[in-house]
Amino acid sequence: MEKLSGEKNEAEMTFRRTNSSSIFHFNSPRKTLCTSPLNGGIREGITTLMNINCQGDGSYEIVMKEDDYGEELARQVREEGEEPDTTAALSTAAWIELSAEAEETYEDLTVRAVVSGGIEHNAVSPGDPTWYMEKNGQYIPAPDGREDCQKRIGGTSVRSMSREEQEDKAAQAEKKEQAEQEEKAGKEGQKEKTEADGKDPGLIGTINIILMVNQRMTDAAMLRALVLCSEAKAAAVQELLLGSCYSHEIATGSGTDGTIIAAPMESEYLLTTASGHVKLGELIGKTVKKALKEALVKQSSACPARQFQILQRVRRFGLNVGSFWDFYEKNRELFQKAGVCFSGAEDLVTRLQAVNQSSTGVIVTSLYVHLMDQYRWGLVMYPEVIREGKRLLQQNLYCGNGKFLCDVFPEAVLNPEEGKKFNSVTQYMYFLMLYMWVLTGANLH
Repeated sequence: MEKLSGEKNEAEMTFRRTNSSSIFHFNSPRKTLCTSPLNGGIREGITTLMNINCQGDGSYEIVMKEDDYGEELARQVREEGEEPDTTAALSTAAWIELSAEAEETYEDLTVRAVVSGGIEHNAVSPGDPTWYMEKNGQYIPAPDGREDCQKRIGGTSVRSMSREEQEDKAAQAEKKEQAEQEEKAGKEGQKEKTEADGKDPGLIGTINIILMVNQRMTDAAMLRALVLCSEAKAAAVQELLLGSCYSHEIATGSGTDGTIIAAPMESEYLLTTASGHVKLGELIGKTVKKALKEALVKQSSACPARQFQILQRVRRFGLNVGSFWDFYEKNRELFQKAGVCFSGAEDLVTRLQAVNQSSTGVIVTSLYVHLMDQYRWGLVMYPEVIREGKRLLQQNLYCGNGKFLCDVFPEAVLNPEEGKKFNSVTQYMYFLMLYMWVLTGANLH
């Protein structure tokens, strides 16, 4: 198969891209497995695969003109001149033109993955708290479901909200959503729904995978291939250390991901499994990981270079520049005893940005948060996290001139009485801010 580049014809497939869709049309029907409501499940006789941008009008707002998501997809398929009965389609708010593809071949077997990917605003990990409960196709807010959720990206608080605060915030969000819906309902009867908080395309999240295999597949092989696709997607996201937006876990994808797997209905060979021990499984893993990583770079700038930052490594714990300033304000007297006196929030931000890509800072931070991960996973005990985490920070944050943090500050600063109340997050913040102060010099300006 050739690379997808504009519109072209091949022996078995025609590809075209419109303003809002990527469309793959096969000359002979395909057997497909699709996770969307339009021809979802395993079907035969499918001739067209589509990945549709639901913001096709060029805005950052998602507009639904039908009551049912499946009907909405069918409408969009018809608008592109295709037949819904023979089309498997996915929908995304990510930009279709930023899709990526990868292809692998072993002897007569070829696997091709085409992936669109956004994850910044919607990254999840299995078991994250959720916001809605479905009942017969209706989605009902479930504020109790977020009881364990300690943070949302962009917040400045480092503590978890009380249940009362969560419920109050949920009620406010419901009122706001209801008011917005009522306002939008008056627009010529169109039902509109906004899924992105802002108008930054980097905040859009959904990973859609279209996987094409050139040999027949049994139902079981297709289902196993879906498992492999999900595992490969999770591995690619985790290798970039992308964090969940709703918990402290490393993400495995977004909350709205979709997949289509397509195989011919006639071929010389029949594939009966896609396990990780056969070539089909290997090729699926390679193509999905490669295409997804490239798509994430294009859509969200998610790449190793961007991830090599202190603030990126702690982002999933709800920490940002505002969090550090909040912590300093709350513990100003403690920091003053250590000789650490920021002239204001801007001074702190400037210093934090100055050390944000320090190799020592990034690596030590990575090791520290992995201790926190292992505690959540039940692999180490909490006192060990506090004890060894403190040792890690004090003895490995290099301050220059052959000295580490433990060589720069006296015992009273390294082990203050107030530090006994620190948890794993606030302990990290305390020592990182000492490191930041030393590394940037007392008189940065």
